[in-house]
Amino acid sequence: MVFHPRRFPGLAIGLGLALGALLLALLLILRVSVAPISLVSFLAALLCATLVAAAGLLLLWSFGLWTLSYRLDRNRLAIFWLGSRYDVPLGRIERLVPGPAGLRSLSIEGASWPGCQVGRLQHPELGAVLCFAGARSPSDLLYVVTAGPTFAVSVPNPERFLQEVQRRQAMGPTHEVFPGVRPNPLTTWSLWSDRNLWLMLGAGLSLNLALFAFLVWRYAGLPHFVPLHFTFGGQPSQMRIKDAIFLLPWLALGALALNGVLAGLLHARERAAAYLALVAAAFLQLLFWAAALRVVG
Repeated sequence: MVFHPRRFPGLAIGLGLALGALLLALLLILRVSVAPISLVSFLAALLCATLVAAAGLLLLWSFGLWTLSYRLDRNRLAIFWLGSRYDVPLGRIERLVPGPAGLRSLSIEGASWPGCQVGRLQHPELGAVLCFAGARSPSDLLYVVTAGPTFAVSVPNPERFLQEVQRRQAMGPTHEVFPGVRPNPLTTWSLWSDRNLWLMLGAGLSLNLALFAFLVWRYAGLPHFVPLHFTFGGQPSQMRIKDAIFLLPWLALGALALNGVLAGLLHARERAAAYLALVAAAFLQLLFWAAALRVVG
């Protein structure tokens, strides 16, 4: 038997927030596109990129709420969230506690807004709780207390859910089920937990953003035409309008993105090669920095 949480208003709020972030990003893009190049416009562009990323995350979580389900059989309660499955053997369920049970408000580490609560919360009586719910208020939560972790779910008809759990527990299991999570394969990549990899990638991205900011800062004081190519003797051989200087950080960003993808593909089998790809990407940023300093210097 499959149960689903209430999808509204959580889904509407999540989609509304994502749409609002995208609309604000669009307005910023339109504003930046006609504004003079300056550090203010650069910061606005960064804010725009942040809003687009936030909208993408909200859309992902909203899709997770839409597909969230609780499946009961004689052996387990299975909670499905974004491709991951959490197995709770029915024999390990000690009791089901309706909300709020001492909890007046929801404070969740994870995806949380009215109508969507997915993450961890600290219950004053039950302790740490893994929450997978579409609750509109604390009273909508149903706590599944087990011999191991406690889960919080939300179903439109908690009484029926409780009856179905008890009925299946009385029937007994058909085979043994082990508690645990079967994660989405995308979340098990070793690169997600490799701090060194993310530090190197962050260093490369920081150098790239700093190059953008530096060129934006120097842009107003540059002549209309700047040299973008030099002979081996150091003499300018090609002049371009000064807008062309932004080709340098864009090319550097493209190189960083390509090396980042390469590092991700190599990481599982050849971690040293993945690190080398990111070190090379950071070194390329320095080369583009040197080229930019030569152009604007």
